[in-house]
Amino acid sequence: MCSRIRDYEVLSKRLRVRCAIYVQPLTTQQIDRYLAQAGEQLSALSTIFRHNPEIRAFAASPLILSVMSLAYQGCSLGEFHLLYDTKTFRQQLLETYVERMFQRRGAATKYSQTQTMRWLIWMAQQMAQKSQTVFLIERIQLSWLQTRRQRLWYRLESALTFGIFSGLLIWVSTRLLIQPFEFKLVSRKVT
Repeated sequence: MCSRIRDYEVLSKRLRVRCAIYVQPLTTQQIDRYLAQAGEQLSALSTIFRHNPEIRAFAASPLILSVMSLAYQGCSLGEFHLLYDTKTFRQQLLETYVERMFQRRGAATKYSQTQTMRWLIWMAQQMAQKSQTVFLIERIQLSWLQTRRQRLWYRLESALTFGIFSGLLIWVSTRLLIQPFEFKLVSRKVT
């Protein structure tokens, strides 16, 4: 089970668990130690942190520090374009992180970067319209599809998938029921 601590604290009925892990914000010392261990690879990020305490505070989340490390690993200070504005920094951080992730996956992929970005943007827009902050595939609704053709295609694929799995389940079930019977008939003929 995973929950934000504030959300968990307001619950009227809480789970009884033997132990729990509470991920707390990183301290300044922990962030400094992490950057020191990374050495030259994150020296530009370290410099930004020294000049902007607000950006350093943003890095107190282990997830965000990891995103920053992946996005800015090996970057020079000149690549930050004098980003001392926190809002601009956050925007560039996300753009840089996405670009780095595309570089890591390589060129041999089924979908191009443009296609992937188009679908991710579409999905983010749908989530924003539905007030969702966490993507769960089971929350995708037919209403998310924009055209009649897309909805028809979805229904057709769903029906085919259901039909194939149902057919396989029935076939396997009948094979398991009939096979022992066939074995008994064969064993009687041999005896």
